[in-house]
Amino acid sequence: MNAVRPTKRNHTTSGTLALCLTSCRKFVAQIEKTKDAILAQFREKLEGILQFKTGTNLGAVSLSGLLFALRRSVEHRAVAHG
Repeated sequence: MNAVRPTKRNHTTSGTLALCLTSCRKFVAQIEKTKDAILAQFREKLEGILQFKTGTNLGAVSLSGLLFALRRSVEHRAVAHG
């Protein structure tokens, strides 16, 4: 009968896996940085628009607060213009 031989761990495969995980982690970190930069730029632009439209300085307001203020400004404008 043929004896079952224990398999040897393939060091090449584990090295490739480690390299892949490292690359993926770096890629995810780059995506996070890019997302944060886009959100910061969006927040800055939106705050500028709201400040121009409402004449108020919103300071460090959350994104949901900015969107609420924008919606309120648009609704106010719609009511004012009939």
